[in-house]
Amino acid sequence: VRGLAFAAFRGVPLAPLSPYMSEGTITRWHVQQGDHVGVGDLLYDVTVDKLVRDEDRAVDMEVEAHEDVYIHSIVVPEGGKAAPNAVVAVSVDDEDHVSATLSEAQARSLDVSKFMWQGYVRHADDADGMCTKTSAVAVSVDD
Repeated sequence: VRGLAFAAFRGVPLAPLSPYMSEGTITRWHVQQGDHVGVGDLLYDVTVDKLVRDEDRAVDMEVEAHEDVYIHSIVVPEGGKAAPNAVVAVSVDDEDHVSATLSEAQARSLDVSKFMWQGYVRHADDADGMCTKTSAVAVSVDD
């Protein structure tokens, strides 16, 4: 890291939208490097390999931010796969930090537990009777 403390960067996780999923595929990024993201803004769409225990079918989900941040970089591009809680993007709190240098190895090692997010099932028929706005909600908080 040049010009900025490593602690200024936070990893944006591949949201662990289900305890049964083993990976997700980023199908669309709604943000790009330098974008400001506010609470409730969509970050990315993801297809998870398994949402419920007894069913092996992929489900499309949306993940939104529950923070005010700037996107420093995208680590996993559209079409890329990642495990739950893997770093898929990097965020910073200050717009001036978007241009700071961070290697891909450093980005992938960032802590994702401090980034707050929420995920939703995109299509009601995928929710298996669950409310589409709360069917796979998970928020990571800093204790």
